[in-house]
Amino acid sequence: MTKLLIISPFATHNANINLKNLIPIIVKSGISCEVIDSQLYIAKFFDIQKYKKRKEFNKLLQEYDPDFIILDGFNELVDPIVQKKIPFFFLVRGHYWKEEEWSKETIKTTKQKLVVRRKHNIMKKCFNEAVVIVPISNFLKDVIQEHVPKKKIEVIHIDAREPDLWINDKGMELRHPCVGLLQGSGIWGKTKEMEILPKIIEKMPQVNFYWAGDGIYTNKILPQLTNFKNFKWLGNLEYPNQVKEFLTEIDVYAMFSGMDGLGQSIIEASLMRKPVIASNVGGIPETLQDGKTGFLVNIGDIEGWVKNISKILKNHEFANEMGDNGRRFASQKFNCDKIGKQIISLIQDYKEKC
Repeated sequence: MTKLLIISPFATHNANINLKNLIPIIVKSGISCEVIDSQLYIAKFFDIQKYKKRKEFNKLLQEYDPDFIILDGFNELVDPIVQKKIPFFFLVRGHYWKEEEWSKETIKTTKQKLVVRRKHNIMKKCFNEAVVIVPISNFLKDVIQEHVPKKKIEVIHIDAREPDLWINDKGMELRHPCVGLLQGSGIWGKTKEMEILPKIIEKMPQVNFYWAGDGIYTNKILPQLTNFKNFKWLGNLEYPNQVKEFLTEIDVYAMFSGMDGLGQSIIEASLMRKPVIASNVGGIPETLQDGKTGFLVNIGDIEGWVKNISKILKNHEFANEMGDNGRRFASQKFNCDKIGKQIISLIQDYKEKC
């Protein structure tokens, strides 16, 4: 039996949970599949536990003996994978080159410079040694082709959801009408677009805005918002239950982003029948149909945000139609059965060519 090991970098993150939903589909094809959290086997850059954790990972590889590996994001576990000559598919979720540029803009110490250099070398090895590079959007495919032109690339929108698990249920207590944001603030290049939010809130005093999420750049955004009576910060929500409660109750879902590989929270909001308004950047346009399931807004377009939020909130029938269209679109494009079969095909195609 062919054995597949999926290595995810998220201990409790939604990506790990949703990757596990793919296992039953993959197993049905006769492929054994396991999903593990890479953080269990990775120590910090200067941690003395590094060699102990590496030994544990080597033991895992020996015991499970995978034929193929899906490496979700770049990390140092690529070293033992390459050493053992295990074919791996490199899953790319973000614009790593842009993220590296943003990191270099903020580093100050020698230690930080060493960490960035180490990450660059790991990233380079992942791209060079992977048998196939698997971006989660067509946008990222174009980016990769520009930087790694000779590698085989196969797009899989791997952020699959099981539509039946995303249904309206019990909602949070929120004031209406309301706009909900569900996004972290861990990368400044993505987060900085939220700097236009105060001007939007100021222009819409009768609309309530809720932000769920946190990160190292929260303190650069939040102080500009806390004085507004129609704004509230909710911090991180427990996934998936509190996220569902939040998405159930909001009237409009909004994503302010300076860059995004795809935008998986948009998929979830659409499945919950919420009209979506999002920044027109990166892979975000692949998650919605502009004018049908939501609206795309160009970077910095404050009036565009105000106009589209107002249009949705003033017409409940239009909002409901958008929500229904979004549920239908996300269910067809991002369901687990479809994505699971694409992974199976990826493995089978590689086996046939070897």
